Amino acid sequence: MRRTITRDARRLRTVSPLLVLGAAFLLPHLLPLATRADAIDDEYYARFKALTPDDVDGHLKLAVWCRDQQRWQLVARQCGEILKRRPTHEQAQLLLNLARAHLDGEQRNPGSTGAVPGAAPPAELTDDQVQRVRRAELNLAGDERVRLKIDRDALNAFYEQGKRDGILAMDRPAFFRMPRLEQARLILHHSPETYGNKIEIGSDPERMRDFIRDVQPVVLRGCATAECHGGSSAGRFRLLTGRSLSGNASYTNHFILQEFGVGTERVINRDLPERSLLLSYGLPRGRGGAEHPTEITRLFADESDREYRVVYDWISSLPITRPDYGFKRPDLTPTRAEAPPPDGGNNP
Repeated sequence: MRRTITRDARRLRTVSPLLVLGAAFLLPHLLPLATRADAIDDEYYARFKALTPDDVDGHLKLAVWCRDQQRWQLVARQCGEILKRRPTHEQAQLLLNLARAHLDGEQRNPGSTGAVPGAAPPAELTDDQVQRVRRAELNLAGDERVRLKIDRDALNAFYEQGKRDGILAMDRPAFFRMPRLEQARLILHHSPETYGNKIEIGSDPERMRDFIRDVQPVVLRGCATAECHGGSSAGRFRLLTGRSLSGNASYTNHFILQEFGVGTERVINRDLPERSLLLSYGLPRGRGGAEHPTEITRLFADESDREYRVVYDWISSLPITRPDYGFKRPDLTPTRAEAPPPDGGNNP
């Protein structure tokens, strides 16, 4: 051990030679990190000051540059500049969501570096919520092949109400001889709030079968990889993944895709299927429509791609009016608040 004397010579301190050697080794490595961070900040402010307030494309390019440097606070700042002028700018909103996910992770893990974990895997829909989705997605006009049960007391009550209100002209025996599916359609059409929860659907309606069999595999291969919306850095839009998803997990993914949107655009646009972000984000850049804010592996070669047609045809088969499932899950589709003005709205 080596002894050193403090400047005022009033006390002795014992210092290990290993600490001296460690400091000598680490300091040359730590100083460049601080220098690099300062250099990034200097370059950011130089680029920022060269932009005019209305140069939205320039501010977006700077936000992407900040993302590449993993300076998430600066990404959020830049996206705030864009959203102040264009509140519905979907690329800025997505980048802001990504930045917030990283910043949230840094707050939870202040000692972490590099990739910061985002949101935890979503909690699956409950059995009751799955039933609500099944009832809402049941085709009330076309053919359906589903197993279902209806509470007997609810059938009696609905029949009595239907006779009083002039909805049902048939007598009681004729009503109870009707197929269960037809009874369910009458209930869901006329009294869904009162008696809908008395209908238990034991298998997937056609729209859900098509989603689980045809559409979800395309989404999982493309959007829900570990590096994208299926991994720990997915942020607020995260899907459930796995080789063998449970029925509730598939319904959860369906719910997220149905409910999620960016600005005025929706992941699934029932009214204008070609404007669905699920489709436009999957096309190569320059094909028209909204573009993903980051570079990704494209799902589709073009609009004639077989998998594009599978997804497009499924969205086109959905009713134009998006159903009300009767429940909210903000943990799955959190509200995307407007970006806070950087520094209270003042330029740096």
